Amino acid sequence: MAEVVAVTCAHCGEAMPSGLRVCGECGTSFISGEVASTVVAAESDSLVRAWEEVAAPETAEETSLGELLLREELSASRDAPGLHEMEASAAPVRPHAVAPAAGLGRGQTVLLVAAGVCAQLLVLGGLAFVGVQLFSNLGAMAGERPAAPASAAPTASSTVTLPGYANVPSWSVADVDAAAASGENVLSVDGNTVELRSLKTGEVRDDAEIAGGHVRTVSGFVGGSRAVAAVSDTEALVWVDGADAPLTVSPSGERSLEVRSGNFVIAGPERTFWLLSAGGEISVAAPHAQSIVIGASGDAVIWASAPHQVTVASPNGTAVSDVTLAPPAPDASITPAKGWVRAATASTIVVGWTLADGTTVTGVHSATTGELTASFPGPGDGELSPDGRLWLADGILVNLTAMSADPLPEGFIGSGATFLGTGLYGASVDGGDALLADGADKATSVSSTTVRPFAASAGMLLTLTDGDLSGFALSGK
Repeated sequence: MAEVVAVTCAHCGEAMPSGLRVCGECGTSFISGEVASTVVAAESDSLVRAWEEVAAPETAEETSLGELLLREELSASRDAPGLHEMEASAAPVRPHAVAPAAGLGRGQTVLLVAAGVCAQLLVLGGLAFVGVQLFSNLGAMAGERPAAPASAAPTASSTVTLPGYANVPSWSVADVDAAAASGENVLSVDGNTVELRSLKTGEVRDDAEIAGGHVRTVSGFVGGSRAVAAVSDTEALVWVDGADAPLTVSPSGERSLEVRSGNFVIAGPERTFWLLSAGGEISVAAPHAQSIVIGASGDAVIWASAPHQVTVASPNGTAVSDVTLAPPAPDASITPAKGWVRAATASTIVVGWTLADGTTVTGVHSATTGELTASFPGPGDGELSPDGRLWLADGILVNLTAMSADPLPEGFIGSGATFLGTGLYGASVDGGDALLADGADKATSVSSTTVRPFAASAGMLLTLTDGDLSGFALSGK
């Protein structure tokens, strides 16, 4: 090691006998550049050990130094007094005391401590820079990400669906005003924007803008195929399963698109009617004067043709069969006006009757013989299941295939219930939500459900909750 020469204190001029000293006169620490380089070269091992101790904070106060430095970087744009106030309020930095290595004086130790603190500041500064860059890159990624038609929603442990379905959605779409499902499609409306999505993935299959206001969605059948439609006060767009583009219907003050017994029907003035087919509108001729379309079955049109009478005819008006419905009582009467038939299929006719005392009764009849197979009190207004097999009315579930009518289980409120496939979702008498499986004689309480289901099809549960349209797969799928 090079020999240390005498130096003079730069502060007070006192001569020191060694190159690294604390001035005995004024207390100033000093070291010459020549002696410093010699000491660093000779004592490298001791420096490494000293740095390892200085650079590893052990107390909570020293660990908070990094937080203080980050706060000072974030406030760099403030004026100098503000920075000084922050520095003044911070705890003083006290690096670990390091015992001088062999051959080092107090001034050399001060140098090592200073070097350690500087290196620590450089590391913290580097971490801060990396953190800023990381958040900057994440922000850029979020800003550049293209809008997805539907995205998988994050895990939400607070979401509770229905038994048998996952509580985490497979996909979710925000800002949806209305939705309806049919087959493997779901139609969503946001303002005047209509999007046809895959029921399983939420992927957009088709989209369109619809004119007019008050857009609503409805599902039904077109030519025996399932279909879903968006209907405004001036236009209707109908997507038939398997079709590449929607059918466009232009309702007016005299034409309206309606769903009768599950089939899309256009009603015009003077009892003129059109059915929708995959190719568009089909004008149908009435088999008898004053007849009204009440349903369809394939190519056959079902008409209310006279009091107590139902006629099945071809689209050109040729009658295939005329059936007289048996009344529930000799004095019962029905009026062949719009809505008198509640449901009409190739096998079953559900119609409302009025008795002599003014009470109403709903009758379930064979569409081929007119026989009364079941009846229950009430007008029979209700809802047809998506598959056209069930009719729910006044707490009674009518099986249109079996021509039977059965009351819902005690405690389950049928009014306002929703078909979920062949099951029902509604309310119980205790004020909670309830689920009734197809064929079950008892409803299951599902009051913990946090979503609003509106359809179930193709192994998916669809919900529309506070504008969020979501699809939930079966559990374990």
